[in-house]
Amino acid sequence: MKRFTATAVAAALFIALAAYVYFMERGPSRKERADEAKKPVVAEIDAEKAVSLKIVFGGETLKIEKKKGAWRMVSPVDARTNKIAIDSLLDDLREIKSEGVAGKMEDAAVFGLDSPRLEADIFLDGGQTVKIVVGDAAPVGGNFYAARSGGDSVYLVSSYTIKSLEVTADGLRDKSLTEPLERDKIRRVTATLGAAAASCERGKPGGGENEQAVAALDWRISGAAEKECANEALDLMSALEFSEAAGFAELSDADSCGLDNPAYSLEFGYSNGENKIFTIGAPGGDRYCLKNPDRNEIYIIDRRLIESMEALRMLSAKL
Repeated sequence: MKRFTATAVAAALFIALAAYVYFMERGPSRKERADEAKKPVVAEIDAEKAVSLKIVFGGETLKIEKKKGAWRMVSPVDARTNKIAIDSLLDDLREIKSEGVAGKMEDAAVFGLDSPRLEADIFLDGGQTVKIVVGDAAPVGGNFYAARSGGDSVYLVSSYTIKSLEVTADGLRDKSLTEPLERDKIRRVTATLGAAAASCERGKPGGGENEQAVAALDWRISGAAEKECANEALDLMSALEFSEAAGFAELSDADSCGLDNPAYSLEFGYSNGENKIFTIGAPGGDRYCLKNPDRNEIYIIDRRLIESMEALRMLSAKL
């Protein structure tokens, strides 16, 4: 009896799982696709032809421009942009569908469109401009009133679609701290924390180091042939390459960020004799400010990079 009960339970679970997979993975039905196709379109935009975007939302005017094939923010700050975030925004702008028509633009004030909560201007390379305005939230249905400037109709657009357009400058900025490091060319990593500094150098006895992978080389604490430091050096590189900024500071805030007298620095020495130094200020708490010498930006970072620097220093201190 117990074996029968267990088998029945297992069969029921299998059927439930199969039903879940069928309904969740089958995709939209023909009717659902037809209903979607019938939805009125607020705007259709050839995103490939977009050369500039301007979004006014939450008291901030955000403008990005395509320059030499790459998108760059020009307002409210001149800054690099996150390619994934920009591509996502452009995808959202390709086709803005509505849930239905709510009224006419002659009654714009009724829908909050005379003083929109969001405005999106898309400038195309042929000189055309497409402008989308978003007004009040509809009282039911989880939608917002929206319209295309110059059009006659006011549409109901889902809050999900509208939220995807409510972008901010920080949300579109590139939060990477550096370009990928040329690890195969790095010969020395030096972490300076206050008055203490620790260096990890690499090389392969007998020459031929230029042909070696970065992880395969012999990393040693400078002046201490018996102390390996490969893990610490590679962790420092990874912490810098893969960490993201928690925020940004204005260049005018360099002094208040502690960058006028940096508490920390991270230096990479390259095989061609060049050095690259990342300076880090510690204004207080767990907030740190990092300056990449190749970028005109100040990044707010957490403690991950600092902890990797401290690990190298502690290894060196044990000698």
